Amino acid sequence: MGIPGLTTLIDDNLQLLQDYQLHHSKVIIDGNNLYHLLFYSYNVGFTHGGDYDKFSRKIKEFFDILKSCDIEPYIILDGGYEPDDRKLKTTLERATKRILLSGAIINSDRGKILPILSYEVFMTALEELGIPHVTCDFEADNQIAILANDFKCPVISFDSDFYVLNLTDGFIPFDSVNFEVQPTVTDSDGKEFKYLPVKRYFTQNFISCFPELDKEVLPLMATVLGNDYVNIHTFEEFYSALKIPKHAPLGITVTRTHTKMMKIMNWLESLKSIESGVNRLILSVKPERRDGVKELIKKSMDAYTNITTYRSFSLYDFFTNKKEDSSMSYQTLSYNKNTIPSWFIDFHRQGKMPPFMQNTLVLHRNILQCQVEEIKMPSSYSCSTYLRQVLYSILLRDELKKFACTEMSKKCCVEEYDRQDGQKNVKKNLIEIIPSVEGYGDLPGLGEIEDIKCSRKRELLCKVFNLNFDQSNKEIISDDIVLFIMAVVFWIRNADPKTNLHSVKTLLVCWVALSARTITEEEDKNDSTINAAFTKSTLDQREKLKKNLEKFFHAPQHTMKHPIDISIIHGFAQFQSCFLSTTHLNQILGFPFPPVNPSAIFCGSFLYNFCKDLQTRSIPDLFISEMLVKQSPALSLFQNLMSFILSTVDEDQCLKTVTSSNKRSRNRKKKKAATPVDKKIDSEDDELLITNETIDKSTVIKVKTNLKAACELTNRFNFLDINDSDDTDS
Repeated sequence: MGIPGLTTLIDDNLQLLQDYQLHHSKVIIDGNNLYHLLFYSYNVGFTHGGDYDKFSRKIKEFFDILKSCDIEPYIILDGGYEPDDRKLKTTLERATKRILLSGAIINSDRGKILPILSYEVFMTALEELGIPHVTCDFEADNQIAILANDFKCPVISFDSDFYVLNLTDGFIPFDSVNFEVQPTVTDSDGKEFKYLPVKRYFTQNFISCFPELDKEVLPLMATVLGNDYVNIHTFEEFYSALKIPKHAPLGITVTRTHTKMMKIMNWLESLKSIESGVNRLILSVKPERRDGVKELIKKSMDAYTNITTYRSFSLYDFFTNKKEDSSMSYQTLSYNKNTIPSWFIDFHRQGKMPPFMQNTLVLHRNILQCQVEEIKMPSSYSCSTYLRQVLYSILLRDELKKFACTEMSKKCCVEEYDRQDGQKNVKKNLIEIIPSVEGYGDLPGLGEIEDIKCSRKRELLCKVFNLNFDQSNKEIISDDIVLFIMAVVFWIRNADPKTNLHSVKTLLVCWVALSARTITEEEDKNDSTINAAFTKSTLDQREKLKKNLEKFFHAPQHTMKHPIDISIIHGFAQFQSCFLSTTHLNQILGFPFPPVNPSAIFCGSFLYNFCKDLQTRSIPDLFISEMLVKQSPALSLFQNLMSFILSTVDEDQCLKTVTSSNKRSRNRKKKKAATPVDKKIDSEDDELLITNETIDKSTVIKVKTNLKAACELTNRFNFLDINDSDDTDS
């Protein structure tokens, strides 16, 4: 939720907040606020698709800071959209705004977009760190307040609704927290501790400025000002009839921007009761709208006043009893009013799947979040539509068995809101449900998934992606990268516009580079193929590889002379949409393959820099061999993976042809062309200059056929290992 103008008023009157030393305490943290804050506050790159590796590190640093002060965080996240659709209009407006922001970012204007894999990175970090967390069934604000009062601890959030909710241990606005740990101090009992300086707010701080009022009027104030229940324009005529108070409230600095709020507070002071105020509001709207407005006011008031009873399940029990089945008597129902299986509800609440899944079940609707991409091109989600279609079919299969779908309608399809191809607006599409997958048979429903063997679930995924992973490729494709390879292959086959070899190779190099940065001795011992490659490498090879690739992690710099290349970014945006849907399919099937952390495979800055550099190389493969260190196990793994990937696709049909943009090479060609007696014969891996104009074709053929291969030619990538110490143009 959010109350217009209230945060601004508090920011202009910081005396309403009290200095506080936060330590040795539980805190309830608004999870959705937190991962946005961490991404933006730490300047994590987003323009080129998202620097998820840096984001993951910053998340861990944040929780290390809390731990050093003995602060025990509980992370609460929003669930799916509300079934009453009260936020649909706002959500669609935000989706349109994202599209406009994407275009602005491309043109180097200001703007920020949270990359689409950020949620997965955040949830993975919470699991790895063992941070207590829960996803509510729907909106979390009210549930956060109840849990904070149960735990007798403060709430940390950006949401202005917490200025109205009666929190016994107060509300700490995120922007009031100084995340620099203060030096150790000693309390009155002689105990030493570290702390974070914060500012804490209580509702009494605000209401004390209005002697005629008490805390019970704050929910009505929030309702009149507008929130997720009541539109800000609902009571426009009512505002205009109110008088501006002659005197400012006690101890508050009021500016012209706060006029509406002061008029409302002055009106509240004149009321005999809250009921009389509600009646006055209802009478201010047209008669035909009064019943609807009355219901909205009631819902809005309840959201602020009913902070003793959990809506659907007890968050307190969830964290204290640690029951595997946390679903209480309340049952979330699907769009067609069917009961959702308890295992699905548990997965949702435990954060093992995103709210995207529940939105599909409860609303038959999803709103796809635009990425930084080429607006003139088809949406980056277009290439992964089939994967979402399979996902939707699994989610809806059980409830659609109960009736026949005779037409394309929301009852038996899923509404997708996505960017319209080549446009800056959101378009609604209906995605039809499919009954089966070729080579596998009928798709399972949610009621069957728990009983299906893991091997059968793996078979289903392999059939969806039309791939086969067996013992013959086990040595190069371990289970921990199967989903990654699936997403890569699907991306290559379905990208529109087509991707190219430079981008595919760059993606694999990025994975190697990120692995080299994060590998530990413990990871050396597992069955991962990349860890095995580094274990077999010499220390010198590993260090050289890391040094070679480190420069590509720096944020790209764009100028008028070197503008942003949106075609590169758009290509990797398509990959992200494929990877996200691949992850979702694995989640709904109960994780038949180990999940892949986006921070382990994707760094937008690296991908952009390396791909851009690769485009300038006259011999790109030779450059890669230098970067990954010739004759190293890491290079061999790269070569083998590329061979496998290309064996699964039709290169001519799926991959766009790329040419070198090497300026030095072009200049050299121009100079040679200017000399009539010079002719240049190019081959892929050598440049042979022949300076005799009269030389005949047979001589040239003889020279070329006398070249001896320095490597085994059956593997197209083996020549990358050729030592060429004289190369200076790679």
